Amino acid sequence: MSLTGDYSDCNGATWSPADPLTLTVVSGSQYVSFHQRDSQTGGDTKIGLVVTTTGKEIGQYSLVADGINPDSSGSWATVQAVSDGMTRTDSVQVCQLLDHFSVYTDPDTIAHSRRGNIYVQAENSTGSDIVIPWSTPLYITADDSGKYGEVYDWGVSSPYPYSDACAGMLYNADGGEPNGVQKITISVTDVNDPTKTATGSLFVEGDIVVEVVPSVISPGDTAAITAKQRNPDGSLTDFPPNQSFEVGIDSGNGNGTILSNDSTSGYFSSASQPFQFIAADSIGADSVNVEIRVGIPNEIATSILPGRKGNSGQNMKVKRPTISAGLENSGLRKSASNVGPNATGRKSVSDENNFTLSDYGIGWVEIQNGNHRPIIKSISYSPSRRYFSYDSVVSVSAVVFDPDGDSVTVKYEPGQQFKLENLGANIVKVTATDSKGASTVKYDTIYAVYVDMEPSDEVVKDGENMDFQAKVYPNTITANSFEWSWSPDNPDGGNDPFVDFEPGSDQQKVTVKSAKWYAFPDHDCHPPSNQTSTYDLKTLVKIKGDEFDQKGNLNVFLPRLGGEETHAYIIGNPYAVPVYDNSGNIKQWRIFSIGTLERVVDKPVVNLPTTSQFYTKLITHENIHQQQWISGMAMNLWSVDELYKRIRTITAKSLPDIAAKVSTVRLAFESEQIKAFEEIYNLMELEAYNVSDQIPPKYYYQRCDRTDFLTQN
Repeated sequence: MSLTGDYSDCNGATWSPADPLTLTVVSGSQYVSFHQRDSQTGGDTKIGLVVTTTGKEIGQYSLVADGINPDSSGSWATVQAVSDGMTRTDSVQVCQLLDHFSVYTDPDTIAHSRRGNIYVQAENSTGSDIVIPWSTPLYITADDSGKYGEVYDWGVSSPYPYSDACAGMLYNADGGEPNGVQKITISVTDVNDPTKTATGSLFVEGDIVVEVVPSVISPGDTAAITAKQRNPDGSLTDFPPNQSFEVGIDSGNGNGTILSNDSTSGYFSSASQPFQFIAADSIGADSVNVEIRVGIPNEIATSILPGRKGNSGQNMKVKRPTISAGLENSGLRKSASNVGPNATGRKSVSDENNFTLSDYGIGWVEIQNGNHRPIIKSISYSPSRRYFSYDSVVSVSAVVFDPDGDSVTVKYEPGQQFKLENLGANIVKVTATDSKGASTVKYDTIYAVYVDMEPSDEVVKDGENMDFQAKVYPNTITANSFEWSWSPDNPDGGNDPFVDFEPGSDQQKVTVKSAKWYAFPDHDCHPPSNQTSTYDLKTLVKIKGDEFDQKGNLNVFLPRLGGEETHAYIIGNPYAVPVYDNSGNIKQWRIFSIGTLERVVDKPVVNLPTTSQFYTKLITHENIHQQQWISGMAMNLWSVDELYKRIRTITAKSLPDIAAKVSTVRLAFESEQIKAFEEIYNLMELEAYNVSDQIPPKYYYQRCDRTDFLTQN
């Protein structure tokens, strides 16, 4: 067993030598106990679950995982410390003892310039997955020394934490393009214990992909060999039917032969598809692997491959053979032509095959003696996809074939149906075991994704803009596209509901440039209580063909008061001067002039942005009110001259007294003006509505046969 824990919050803590201290294992006592170290012998003695000591002696004690072995997921032990009335608890994880790592890749074969996933799993001595400290440092390297690509962990440098390696790292095949298929060995070493190592394999393919089906056969059986062209986008295209190839057994000679156009040989310098591999009737081992190489001969260098351009040669990626003209006559071809009159261009199976072409692909077939392992042909999921919504339930199934016809039992891990509770990569392990005990294991990876919309519920005024963003979690998964759409919450709403996205509908972040308030129910004089219209916003996120959607609400709000034009008002004060008697003393104060008194008519205010569909309607309405105060039916209200007539004769013995008298008169004047304003208020509104009602849209800010605006507004 091993222990993990984080005591970083104890850094800098000190103990007084005489401080009493009691340590107690309060949970997980079946896993751990305290031990006391002997400073002279270096050994230690088991103390038990309780330690009573002092600050001076605390360094002699340690917590040791010497109890029962926890399950593969690990367990926890909690220790309580009590000293001078203070109590503190902390927990430590107890893990099973690590025996080895396993390394697997998904997919196990990638094209040049593509990426493959690397997964590392800690296992115990029985091969079961176990939990170990996530911070365990690992060296993870590829044996190509960067020639074809590199191990990559999103900016994290070596050594890599086990948490990253378990969740999934990458091999980025962005180096040189291999000839055929290049095997890359991935090595893992525990930094703290170099004896804990593991290796796995990943293959990087060039432009020609060779498939051998079935990939496992018995002696005497036949498998189909198919060569396809990889396009720049990674897709595969069939070669033309008359395409000529160099094809032969690259390793494993003597274990089979190739059939092409009714001729069999271990090598053809020029042959066309279809090809078949025929296994030998017997092999000298329980199983052997045969490597089959298919290349493009010289003449293809001037032709056009599927998906490429011809004529000028632009964008053509066709490699010419590296052999010289002299090599063509060196005897290598003569040995192939001497096989027999009906086997021109062939070599016998026993000959060494001297391939000459630099643009080729490699395929493999395994020949097995005796009981053959089951073949896991494919793994599929329901629903049928590779990227799933987080927390969804997934069903997994596998198509399994046993070459011997034996019954096969299939085991699925974490289960044939399970819930995706881990964001990001989730490993599926399928084990097929036949009735005689032979088994095959295949790993696959599916991904749990969560798509969020921010904000998810927003209120804006009609015509306001608002930024919305779709976020994909985990952020290591990149979406291919984002599509935004909208729909009114009430499809029968009037006033042509519409949401305008900017800069486009395929961006991760978009701005709602303008959203229209719509009427529901749809009639011109809409009840004023319906101030808000709701749209459903939807973002459709596509990740490698799998779709995710997230919805949010956009509530378009109309303020109850669309515009404001306050009544006129008077600011400033009159001038007051003292009146002196014959002795030069102030006898009284009197009003001398208008002073700074001034009538003010404010500019109209519209409570919606200029982009609102109602802005023109509202500003027109309020401009009419402004004109009414300046030169219309309300031009004589709040008149400075009228106010001055009422205050010009006021006198008082002191300046405060005359100010108080002026204030009293002004309050009475204000009340009179408001009363006069209310008497013409309805007429003012009728005049404004007669103009603004003609401006679309109608619905909310309409007169709608009202005549009493003071009580109905």
